[in-house]
Amino acid sequence: MCIQISRASLQNQSNSNVISDTGRIANLVARDGTVLHTRAWSGDKGRPTVFIGHSQPTHSGHFTALAQSLNDRGWSVASGDLRAHGHSTGPGQPLVHLTSDIGWGALIDDMQDHLQHAFDGVPFEQRVVAAQNITALLTLEVLKREPRLARHLVLTLPANQPTVAMLARSFARARMKLKPVDEPDEQTHHHLYSFLGARLRQRRHLADVMSADTALVDCIVADPLGFPVPTLGYWAEVFSGMERAWNWPKDTAIDPDTRALLFYGEEDPLVANGKLVTPIRKWFQQAGLADVDVSVVVGGRTAILLDEATLGVSKYLIEWVEGDAPSTSGDAVADETFETISEKVLERFGRDEDGQPLDTDKLIALCYDAVDDETRWIEVLYRVALDMARSGGSDRDRIEATLHSLMPHWDRSYSINRRVLASTALGMVLQTVIERLDIGTALMSTQHKALHHNAAFEQVLRQACHKAGLTDGSDVDGNLEAVMDDEFRKQIANGQETSVLSIGGHPIGFYFRPDALKLVGGSDPAPAGLLVLRNQDGEASDEDTRISMLELSYGLTRQEASVALHITRGHAPAAVAERFDVSINTVRTHLKRTYEKMAVDGQTEMVARIMGGAIGWLAR
Repeated sequence: MCIQISRASLQNQSNSNVISDTGRIANLVARDGTVLHTRAWSGDKGRPTVFIGHSQPTHSGHFTALAQSLNDRGWSVASGDLRAHGHSTGPGQPLVHLTSDIGWGALIDDMQDHLQHAFDGVPFEQRVVAAQNITALLTLEVLKREPRLARHLVLTLPANQPTVAMLARSFARARMKLKPVDEPDEQTHHHLYSFLGARLRQRRHLADVMSADTALVDCIVADPLGFPVPTLGYWAEVFSGMERAWNWPKDTAIDPDTRALLFYGEEDPLVANGKLVTPIRKWFQQAGLADVDVSVVVGGRTAILLDEATLGVSKYLIEWVEGDAPSTSGDAVADETFETISEKVLERFGRDEDGQPLDTDKLIALCYDAVDDETRWIEVLYRVALDMARSGGSDRDRIEATLHSLMPHWDRSYSINRRVLASTALGMVLQTVIERLDIGTALMSTQHKALHHNAAFEQVLRQACHKAGLTDGSDVDGNLEAVMDDEFRKQIANGQETSVLSIGGHPIGFYFRPDALKLVGGSDPAPAGLLVLRNQDGEASDEDTRISMLELSYGLTRQEASVALHITRGHAPAAVAERFDVSINTVRTHLKRTYEKMAVDGQTEMVARIMGGAIGWLAR
């Protein structure tokens, strides 16, 4: 289940205090005046009260399935959004941005305010905290202030590995030398989730680290508040907080009556699929807890609390809180060091690990290799991580200096890679447009052969040959031989920049050599130029062109586009119906759907919009 709610509807619920399947929506004013979004479901008296904490790329609205399942059991449920997340954003608090030096401290205050609000009047024995990733780390921070916070802690924590936190923080610092801290930084976002996703068995999207449920992931990604790209200021504060959270103050202990469940998925890269859980368990024991259990869920990933619909995670919480032993569906795995984990990731990508110190020049070369192979960026990250793990993090200054030297090249390679991807996508779109407009294109060799051509080229060439009475065979090169005269062949062979292909004195195509083809001159055989053929059927072809443009521009069906085009030419709906041999009601139905797709109010506005665009330009 994935629910998306508009700000307007949330405001209406907040004003009217409506209870729905999304909970009772309300606002909580934080200690510095920031407005925090909250949700609550009332349960039975004497039953547990749980606060559900969201992860970094999600908000409380994504956990309603889990909340409803627990509420059906009689539990009271509370959740809410931290500042800069979900609906705890606005003009004074941008989405996924935190103020430098104070952002993490503000998040700690928010988490404490949420928990105090949720547990107000609730006995210690009935309190449950279920939190993951960022809110799990913040729970540790709140425990430093309130050691007797809750009887039951269900936490999905990132590994307490100094190497990971140091790498992340050093990377962000290097980025901050190049980019503003208050602007979204796609590169950090991309590399963080690629770093984690490298340990998954299968992935198709950066957000797949959260869950193996592709429908759930798609829904969260489609939510404008669900998987946003954070600013560098946000990353810097969160990465700094990752280190701070694990630093437990001396002479302080968590209340011994507290029990903890370390709850993770079998494929959770934040704990290396369970291989890094033992150090977390030892940390809690050193902080004063004797009762620390572990539960692993088959099929789960980093945001395990999201997976109520597919994995039924509520049963694990209920059985642990109300029973004696944690339920588990997976097996315990052997511990591994982060050094071994990094070596295995590099082996998985087929990279040799030579055991030599980091070589900045080699890392720079890997960055530029990543223009064509994005796994090279992952390799750079894991090579740096491996070096840090082997040194025990004792040489932070050297690592930071390496990343600072590397970052300008890294930034450039990422920018080039994104442009290549954008150009490829644009090329695919343009190819579709070209095909729809019956424009044939072919890359020609110096031997006047078609090295590559689209489907329209073959069709238009065949029609031209048939019309001229030359040949109408299916072989493209054979048809080209039939239509090209000696002069045209000579011009191609001599590298002439432009030439017109004619049949009987009538031009049917245009040959030219774009500068871009010179970039691929080393290929064998090398393309000499581009031959463009256009359908020569006159009025019928022009009409097809306009219909295709209307289909592409507004998402119309061919019937809707045909009706709209004839109405634009001044034909009455009755005349259009007669022309297409359909009823007047059919024409009106097509027009109604066209108005909806074009977002216009009627025929006059539709005609004005069509004539104001490319169709009007073609008609001149």
